[in-house]
Amino acid sequence: MIQLIRYEFFKLFRLKKFFLSIAGINFVPLLLLFVFSVLIIKGLLYGWVGIVEKLEHEMVGNGVLVAVTALLATFSWFAWFFQTIIAGELISKEFENKSIKLMLLMPFSRLTIYFGKLATTIIFFILNMVLYLSLLALLGVLMQKVFFLDVLSLVDYSILFKLCCAFFVVNFSCIALVFLVSLFARSAETSFALYIFLTVILKSIDGVVLLFGKLAIIQPDIADFMVKYSYLKSCEIIKFEKISKFIERGNFSELPITFDMLGVNMLYSLLFLYIGYIVFKNKEEKG
Repeated sequence: MIQLIRYEFFKLFRLKKFFLSIAGINFVPLLLLFVFSVLIIKGLLYGWVGIVEKLEHEMVGNGVLVAVTALLATFSWFAWFFQTIIAGELISKEFENKSIKLMLLMPFSRLTIYFGKLATTIIFFILNMVLYLSLLALLGVLMQKVFFLDVLSLVDYSILFKLCCAFFVVNFSCIALVFLVSLFARSAETSFALYIFLTVILKSIDGVVLLFGKLAIIQPDIADFMVKYSYLKSCEIIKFEKISKFIERGNFSELPITFDMLGVNMLYSLLFLYIGYIVFKNKEEKG
């Protein structure tokens, strides 16, 4: 398996898309680091330091929680976007240029090849998460240099760990779904388009089910149950429908974060992986 993963990364290293994806996923912290680097220079030139010292510690601490949560949510969305490209290269591209036939000549089973590609994408995600958190930590150091605000001491690391685990689970299910979709695409570009289209369709289905529930076409309890346990709802770590009320209250300690649907999300992941392997196995036999 390790040899197969190394082979998959070797192929990715030869693609510009691979490095563009890394830059794209980490674009936000890289941009913030650039901004704060400029602020450091300005602070050194004009003595612009200590601005945040007058703010209340509790307010700043809660603001850090909101910022970290928002940044991790942004990371999750960017990773979702660029992992679609990576999965397209690992799956759809193999069948597009017929290189999958070369892999079948290797001393690996079809199951090993499938999970080797899956493991490559997961490792790509984990490495990017580590890089993203490292850049955010460096950003915290720069904030201390510029504003004399010890941001790293204000981070609730227990919540940070839970958020990282939650976003890993959600993105794992996204990877599993992307792999499944990529098996039906004829190219990496088509794989990306199909995944976007599927996401829109799933969101539309949720809306239609809710509408049917309100119109009594479907029993309201059944409609609510179907939407609550739908795939897209299981991906929600931050309850976006509660964001507006949260902003109105202004209580940062009540940030609408939930982890109760992760078990459902994991079941979807297993379902996607199983169907994906069946399709991958049959497609190989035809290829």
